[in-house]
Amino acid sequence: MGRLWLIEGLPGSGKSIFAERLRDKRNGKFYSEVDASHPVDMHDVYWVEEKPSTGRILDEIEGGWLVRYDDGEELAGTDVYELPFALHTRIMC
Repeated sequence: MGRLWLIEGLPGSGKSIFAERLRDKRNGKFYSEVDASHPVDMHDVYWVEEKPSTGRILDEIEGGWLVRYDDGEELAGTDVYELPFALHTRIMC
């Protein structure tokens, strides 16, 4: 079974370099948090409690919907990074 390594640190502290070297040593994959192919890309995703009429629904979860809006669409809901910690954690898992 594989392993998931999460690396955090201050900007410029060497997180990406460390992760890339770890990837090379372990024959793994490296996803930067800003990489569009990141498997859990939640940038510009909102959690709404009522089914939205605009935006692209990504999932129905925790009694609401995860929605990504296109430029120009009216935003509704709460950015997933602004949710209470417990709800944010359940959604991410």
